[in-house]
Amino acid sequence: MSEGETQDPVPQPPPLPGLTADVGLIPPSPDEPLDRSDLAVFIGPNAERFISVLGLAGARRRGRWTCWPGFFFPIAWFMYRKMYGWAALACALPIFAGVMNFGLLKPALLGLPTVVGLAGRRVYVGGALRTIARIRASQSGRSEDALRETLARAGGVSVAGAIVGGAIVLCAFVVQLRPLADSFASGFAAGFQAHFHR
Repeated sequence: MSEGETQDPVPQPPPLPGLTADVGLIPPSPDEPLDRSDLAVFIGPNAERFISVLGLAGARRRGRWTCWPGFFFPIAWFMYRKMYGWAALACALPIFAGVMNFGLLKPALLGLPTVVGLAGRRVYVGGALRTIARIRASQSGRSEDALRETLARAGGVSVAGAIVGGAIVLCAFVVQLRPLADSFASGFAAGFQAHFHR
């Protein structure tokens, strides 16, 4: 290349027309076109349902941010989406609230994982954007394919995590029912003995 000539920039994929990030959800500017490809690679299955919380699939609809699996099964869903911090919090809060006497605050502590689970898609996407930005900043010298592979490993889903989360919920349910079962068995045995010892 001769002196004075400039190297042609690396061609970039054109941004999606009219699609911009919401304020506070992706750096550095809310006016910057949002490339959905990183998010799609990171999220994996059902990516479009998550990306839609950013207004990238047309006009917003009421309830688009809600996540019913996260509402009904927060621990299992958090584990499935590799949100292990939230899963640990959802496990610890009921134990902590049961040990400590928080009075009227106890129902709020017990309900927090469910509320976060209901807003799970928005919470997940916010965390995904931060993770993507951190990975790209820390591995800027790597090839695009290597970066995409790292994003896919960092995100995606964990079926094993969902199974473990479901098992935790089932065990907690059994533990909660154990006193009732023991009480029922004791009452049945007492009634049975009283009936046959008349």
